[in-house]
Amino acid sequence: MTDTDLMLSVKAGELDKLTGLFDRYHPALYQFFFYHIRQQQMAEDCTQNVFYRVLKYRHSYKPQTSVKAWLYKIARNVLKDELKQQHRHRYDQDITIPGDRQSAATADGKLKEKEQLRLLEEALGQLAPADRDILVLSRYQQLRYQEIAEILQLSESAVKVRVHRAFRQLQSFYSKKGVL
Repeated sequence: MTDTDLMLSVKAGELDKLTGLFDRYHPALYQFFFYHIRQQQMAEDCTQNVFYRVLKYRHSYKPQTSVKAWLYKIARNVLKDELKQQHRHRYDQDITIPGDRQSAATADGKLKEKEQLRLLEEALGQLAPADRDILVLSRYQQLRYQEIAEILQLSESAVKVRVHRAFRQLQSFYSKKGVL
């Protein structure tokens, strides 16, 4: 079944079909939250909250909207609500991203890769929240520009420009660390 078919079934009251969407999107949504919150338990709670809101607001889903874009819109609202409620600062802990592969076989290579990841996370933390969001959606979540445009309610060309600018700014911050 397609995402749209699953969501239309959920909208019609077949709540067991939400399992299919959960299986498809849970890992990506968790990563989305983890990149912003950097606390595993809070990221998991926020991910669960997205699917709770899908159930709560299923009647508002429109079939012409990408399910993926609709889920990320909900996710962005959950993130905003969580940050307001907790009054937390982003990127305030030094936690590595779960699921990252360490390709180097030697301990030295692993340490180097871990340090580069830490520097990249630090550079991401220096970006404005809007720039960080757009990079996470495009580079880490691998959403298409059209989907990001739906989520952010921008034109596709505006998204392309913003991604390009944010990426250049990230490169600048990263290179100042002496890595590039």
